[in-house]
This record gives sequence, C-alpha cells and structure tokens, in this order.
Amino acid sequence: MDEINQVMAMMDAAVGSASSYTESLTTISDKLGNSKDREGLRAIVESLVATANEMKQNNHALEQRLNASKEEINQLQENLEVVRNESLTDPLTSLSNRKHFDERLAQSIVDSAERSKPLSLVMTDIDHFKNFNDTWGHLTGEQVLRLVAMSMIARADACLYAAKRNGRNRLICETDPEFANAAEAKVA
Repeated sequence: MDEINQVMAMMDAAVGSASSYTESLTTISDKLGNSKDREGLRAIVESLVATANEMKQNNHALEQRLNASKEEINQLQENLEVVRNESLTDPLTSLSNRKHFDERLAQSIVDSAERSKPLSLVMTDIDHFKNFNDTWGHLTGEQVLRLVAMSMIARADACLYAAKRNGRNRLICETDPEFANAAEAKVA
C-alpha cells in the first residue's frame, strides 16, 4: 500500500508539473506575440529553454521513480505468489491443504463436465489417528503424517508407472500381478 501511495503521489506531482508547464508555455506564447524587440525575444527564448529543461528533469525523475516502482511491484507480486502457494500447502506434509483441495476439486468437476470426461476421486483416512497422536505425542504423529503423505504419493506413482508400462488406460493396484512384474523389472 505504501508503494501504491507513493506512485499515486508521484503521479499527482507529474500532473501538477505538466499543468505548470502548460501554463508556462501559454504565458511565453502570449509574451512572444507581444514582444517587439530583440531583447524581449531573447528573454522569452531563455525562459522557454529553462521551462523545457525543468520539464525534462521532472520527466527523468518521474521515469526513474516509475521504474523503481515497477521493480518493487514485480517483487511484491512474486512475494504474493509465494505466500499464496504457502497458504494452499500444508507445511507439515507438503500436500495441498483443505482450501486448495476444495478449489481444485470444484475446478476439476467443472473441467470434467465441460469436456464430458469422467472424474475420479480417491480419499484416504488414517484409522484411529487421534488415538495414536494422543498416545505417542504430536511430534511422532507429525512424522507419521509425513510418512503417510510420502508413501499417498510414492505408491500411487509406482502404480501409475506400472499401468503405463503395461499398455496405459488401465487401473493397477499394488496387489495386481502387473505391478509385481513392473517392480521386479525396475529392480533388475
């Protein structure tokens, strides 16, 4: 907000400077029409050059400030994107949080309907996790959550690649023979 206020103040100053420049040019133009001698013309030209130089300096300062503001705004946008991503990710498991899940689910439903494609949703739950957490403590519980998250991803990836290696467009579970064959091939 501070950066925006500074830019707005700078723009107000630029408008005032432009108005002042216009008034100076009008005054000089009037004097030029009324001037009859060489000295009068010389004074008018000198005044015009001084006014133009002042405007040039003001424009240069404005340009520098606008460039600095542009850089600051770009940095703020990058920081905002980082904060946005952090707000959508659980810091413990590095998985999307409920808010992000809800947003992505809603968008996926819309996309699925627009493309007339089926949509699947798989959810898991850790049975009796509260009891485990209460018994073994929050630090151990957090480690279990991390482990489960690393394994809701590693195991799904392994099944995904087994399905691809076995002809795509199929569902493969860890208990399927194709999965065991793919795992053995990967080790060999």
